[in-house]
Amino acid sequence: MLQSQQKRCSNFELLRIVCLLMIMIHHYAIHGGYFSQATHTPADGYSLLFLEIGGKIGVNCFVLISGYFMASSQFKGKNLVSYFAQTWFYSVLFFLLLALTGVSSKPLRMNTVGSALFPCSMSEYWFMTAFISLYFCIPILNFIIHHISRKTLLTIIAVTVFIWSVLPTFSIFLYKKPFNSNNLTWFITLYFIAAYIRLYPHPVLKKARRHLFYSGLLYISIFCISILLIFLSKKIDYYEKELDYFCSMQTLPVLLCALELFIGFRGMRLPTSRWINTISSTALGAYLIHDNPYVREFLWDNLLTKWDFSAQIPVFVHCLIVVSILFPLCVLLDLLRQKTVHKWFMKFLNNHWDSYKIIFEKCRVKVCHTASVCLKKLFGTQ
Repeated sequence: MLQSQQKRCSNFELLRIVCLLMIMIHHYAIHGGYFSQATHTPADGYSLLFLEIGGKIGVNCFVLISGYFMASSQFKGKNLVSYFAQTWFYSVLFFLLLALTGVSSKPLRMNTVGSALFPCSMSEYWFMTAFISLYFCIPILNFIIHHISRKTLLTIIAVTVFIWSVLPTFSIFLYKKPFNSNNLTWFITLYFIAAYIRLYPHPVLKKARRHLFYSGLLYISIFCISILLIFLSKKIDYYEKELDYFCSMQTLPVLLCALELFIGFRGMRLPTSRWINTISSTALGAYLIHDNPYVREFLWDNLLTKWDFSAQIPVFVHCLIVVSILFPLCVLLDLLRQKTVHKWFMKFLNNHWDSYKIIFEKCRVKVCHTASVCLKKLFGTQ
């Protein structure tokens, strides 16, 4: 969803679009898949499970793309302010349109008003809270990445993946509560992985078709494992609440599937496409629009419930119809924002940026100095 490179590589931008569609389909499955539960068959349940898998794969890919580009570029405070502003704009806009007008059934309380006014700090959008937290860490992460050896970086990745992915993946079969990290620590792990791919590329990473094929096999394997959990839940009560556990973004199959998908698109050789790049530039906005808590309630609980034809047509067809309408609508709405509000805001920001830039630079220098001291104590790095 996020990239601030002036020269956008259309293969990565196409991946953004694919991942956004996967996330929309995921939200269809978990928020709107059972409009009329009584009319659905077991086959529909399996279909929804299959559709749900792609969402967290898409999230992992978005973070990998951001890490891939940011690991070799400087921290840009202006981009951070822009992300804050865009998130705040959609949060407040839909609060005013749907909450204050009475369209939403959510009660007006201090916490709901606070969440709308401070969406990043109060996790109105969990992804933006985690990503902006990661963005604050970029100066120190990049300093670490560029001041340690390849072997040390690979060791850090191996340890973090083992702790935050391997252990949680297999702990479920030991009847123990999964051992998971929080969203920020997981995003940092993905950032390190993307940085390693960027800084130490290997010839095998250029074989796009092979990696795309592997990602497809991994997707199917996640579905098969999830079906296994469904059968196990009939005999072991522990698994009844963990049926979609392997759809989580930290599980090893989902991580590997996201990596293969990312590497596959990385190896593509696509000419620069204005259409692809324009549509992908709306990815963050499309997410902020359709997954806003007030829009989510209005869309899945109200609008689509009244127009529910899922009992008459297969789930896959119903999902295709819904996403085919939702996706272009979100794209058009964010393009409108880009041509109006965003344009005015960036003009204002550019005119006043010099005074704020000094503050960001001072903070960056202090952070890097602290990181240098810590690295010297830990690894003897100069």
